[in-house]
Amino acid sequence: MKKTSCIYVTARPSDAMIGRKDECHIKLFLDSLKKQTMAPDDFEVMIADCYYDKRPEQDHIRDNTYRGVKYPFTIYHWQVKSPWLKRGLWTYQASFNQGIMLSDAEMLCLFGDCCEPIPEYLERMWAWHKKGYFAMGLVIYKINNVLALKNQIAEGNFIKHNRDWDAHHVIRDSRWVFVENAPDGVYTPIGFHSAQSFHGYASMPIEAALKINGFDENMDGTRGVHDIDTGIRLMHAGYIEKVVLDKNIHIFENRHENVPKSVLSYEGPPIRSNYSLMMLNNEAKRIRSNSQTLSDSDLDWMWNSHTTNETRAKTYDYRQNTHYQWWVKHQPIFDILDLRKKVQDNLKKGIVEIPEYYEVE
Repeated sequence: MKKTSCIYVTARPSDAMIGRKDECHIKLFLDSLKKQTMAPDDFEVMIADCYYDKRPEQDHIRDNTYRGVKYPFTIYHWQVKSPWLKRGLWTYQASFNQGIMLSDAEMLCLFGDCCEPIPEYLERMWAWHKKGYFAMGLVIYKINNVLALKNQIAEGNFIKHNRDWDAHHVIRDSRWVFVENAPDGVYTPIGFHSAQSFHGYASMPIEAALKINGFDENMDGTRGVHDIDTGIRLMHAGYIEKVVLDKNIHIFENRHENVPKSVLSYEGPPIRSNYSLMMLNNEAKRIRSNSQTLSDSDLDWMWNSHTTNETRAKTYDYRQNTHYQWWVKHQPIFDILDLRKKVQDNLKKGIVEIPEYYEVE
């Protein structure tokens, strides 16, 4: 068993990094992992690719080789399976779940695309894991391969969420403010703030991921708070105040283009309120995701919460959206432990395959 599985989720073409169009973001990530201080035999890499079927054949990773470079660690690269992807909508939770199915490691590390972890990243994540904590990677943003500055915010379509800047005006995610004011640059949030601090560059034991039955695929189809929902489920599962922020665990994220319309063809309003869904799960203290169909009363609770707490509800009734109506009838129900066993059995035979596990019309 490996120490770590690195699950990298992407839905963008290779040249998506603005100012670095001559460089492939997948290769950048793999090259960053090649520089890790953790031994290559101790980790594996999962490229959960929503753009896989649109890439040229030579950009499909075979035998741990990408663009002529053979890497010293195991790499799995596959087309993400999800009905939402087929419908042209956002697909994130399914990508991580399929990485869990392929994982043969004690700890999971989650990554978005166009990122560069520092060389000590995995080793420091692992050190906190051995102490019983879920370390989060703090983000520093880059533009044109240099640190992004405050005065560049208005340029183009730069990421506009979860950021702050220091005295030098370097753009960073908002969690830095906590480590800067903490002894030794280490901050352990308490109470509900601990769950809220779980985010996209997270680590977690695979046993915890299996205990909560993976990431909630009810959140797919619409962006937002899917990571926090996972943190809340972990909290209710008994992993109390396990999240840790450490200034020495940071990652660079490059400014990038939006996911192309060839992947996200849907351009309408959000098909549901993920925030109200998250609050419903918290209210019910739900631990396991993908395990029960939401009832009519649950859906009514979501709508009432949405209309009470979100201004968008005054102008748009998501219940009339055909994608929402489809989702209500096709909520995901599966056991990720059973699916992982099937995938792992196939891996022993040299077969890399994600089964169809989510009902599609």
